[in-house]
Amino acid sequence: IFTTFGIANAHLIYATLATLGIIFIFVSSQTVFLIIKILGAEYIIFLGLKNILNAHKFEYNTMEVTKTTNANLFKSYQQGFITMILNPKAILFYISILPQFINHQSNQNVQVALLSTLFIITVITWFSFCTFVFNYIKAVFEKPKFKMIFNYIVGTTLIAYQSKY
Repeated sequence: IFTTFGIANAHLIYATLATLGIIFIFVSSQTVFLIIKILGAEYIIFLGLKNILNAHKFEYNTMEVTKTTNANLFKSYQQGFITMILNPKAILFYISILPQFINHQSNQNVQVALLSTLFIITVITWFSFCTFVFNYIKAVFEKPKFKMIFNYIVGTTLIAYQSKY
């Protein structure tokens, strides 16, 4: 959920910049846009390498629910925020897709603000829903009985598949 708030806050910044018309200055400068794209790619590579390096630390047999600390909550928020603020596709949304829904006959700034607010509410709703669904799935997969049944099903399926040959 804190990652979702980080993502939403990054969108809030882009929405504010779009409402004020400042985002078009960023996009008109190819250098600024290129820097955002490079920083975004480097951050995603950093996260990928971090996951690879930490993969050996995870023990599947002793999976336990750990208490969430404030540092982890801030880290989650930070990851969501940085990932979205450095995402060039987010900028493109506010300069290419959003303007298609603007009526140029009336106050454009109010329309951009309203549409951006609706989009941010949708982002929060969607990612919150995903969080709850994935937490439920995780809880189901952590139950020993489910693990046992799942392993039997997978094992039987693999054996049955191989017996074709």
